[in-house]
Amino acid sequence: MDESDEMDNIIFIDGISNTITKGKVKHILNRHTFNRVKNNLQYKIKTMPREDLEMDISERSFFNPSWSEEKVVEAAQQAYDTIIEQGEINGKHTVEVYGEEINVYIDNGKFGTAYGSHHYTLDDFGL
Repeated sequence: MDESDEMDNIIFIDGISNTITKGKVKHILNRHTFNRVKNNLQYKIKTMPREDLEMDISERSFFNPSWSEEKVVEAAQQAYDTIIEQGEINGKHTVEVYGEEINVYIDNGKFGTAYGSHHYTLDDFGL
């Protein structure tokens, strides 16, 4: 991978040096935001048993459903930066951003994932 390809995978936010890659942003938006998960569930409910979907959803935590995708990314980035600034480089850590608990998993200083503290059932998604 050359340097230009590497740069394409980085989200740049002014003043922040520990950036989250586009791939990780895609993961947190697709797996931990209410609206994207709701859209995906509308297709999965046609092909997967309801019990399997219910179990999958029950094991996840979500960001505040009223937040925009931009706010979710900003919150994840702020949480990650705070944890790195505290000198933490491994494990799951919880910090408060915008009045909400944000959980971040870090492996050897690298961002793994982030998610909020909201939990839902299929009924909450209208299914």
